[in-house]
Amino acid sequence: MPVVGLESYNPDWDVQFEIEKERISHVIGNEMIRIEHIGSTSVEGLGAKPIIDIMLKEKVESVTLVQGYAESMPFETEKFDYISNNYAFHHFEQKQKALDEITRVLKKGGVYKLHNIAIHDMPNWWVYHYFPSAYYEDVKRFSQKKVIFNELLLRGFEVKVKVEYKMEEIKVADYINHGENRDISALTLISDKNYQTGLGRMRYDISENPDKTIMNDFAELFCVTRKL
Repeated sequence: MPVVGLESYNPDWDVQFEIEKERISHVIGNEMIRIEHIGSTSVEGLGAKPIIDIMLKEKVESVTLVQGYAESMPFETEKFDYISNNYAFHHFEQKQKALDEITRVLKKGGVYKLHNIAIHDMPNWWVYHYFPSAYYEDVKRFSQKKVIFNELLLRGFEVKVKVEYKMEEIKVADYINHGENRDISALTLISDKNYQTGLGRMRYDISENPDKTIMNDFAELFCVTRKL
């Protein structure tokens, strides 16, 4: 996962909160007394990590957690108004079956939102810079945006896809903990030899220059759809 940095105050944070508040209210109904925007992003003029923190003031007694597979959901047809799929689609072993199930359990007019990194638009990600074999593992798991677009279109969705991209210079030392913890899924898929080689390169670069920087790019895919 990328390191989250501080950003200057952005008035769009309030807009993002209102959008999420409306979605939560639509799902939960009157079971919550209040939905609040909390944390640094709620303070006008204050720089913050660009993560919208939301607090629900009353416990929802009627919520039930259900464990299942995306390829075979234990729910009746046209059950849900909204499905959110964040940083998980690449883990589905049978993506077409998962999309079939999402289509089946979503009501007509319902919204399906897919959010993931867009690895095909970020070949210079720091992970791929130090662990190049991780890119080839990710290519096997991540669908290209055109494929996702067309698959959802074929299933009768109105589809909008957006990719947000940024390129920046980063300090290697700020990312070494992620490498050492091996807490990025692609790093668990590469061989131990390739992993240790990449980690050794990171450590060497830092030992030679604690302020060592590299160019890093990162892209996120946002796919928002509505079932027609």
